[in-house]
Amino acid sequence: MTRIVIDFEPYPDFSFCDEDREYVALETLLYDGDELVGSLSSSMFFADEDNWITGTFNTPDDIPARCPHLREVATDLVAEYAHSQE
Repeated sequence: MTRIVIDFEPYPDFSFCDEDREYVALETLLYDGDELVGSLSSSMFFADEDNWITGTFNTPDDIPARCPHLREVATDLVAEYAHSQE
């Protein structure tokens, strides 16, 4: 069974960001059991906005609707993995 993990990017590059705002960088990981089968790193968000989240999700639909970019990334990762398994 696959699961989606959204976590903080371990080595973010904020060098191009506006110094007047705080940012968060997230990575989206797709696991099938214990095996990492897909990932996308460096999704950047303003820290004070509510359109990002961290956590573990069973499906892209489990990611809150207030996080449309993360839902899209997860949907793409799941679709790519499903296609690779055909």
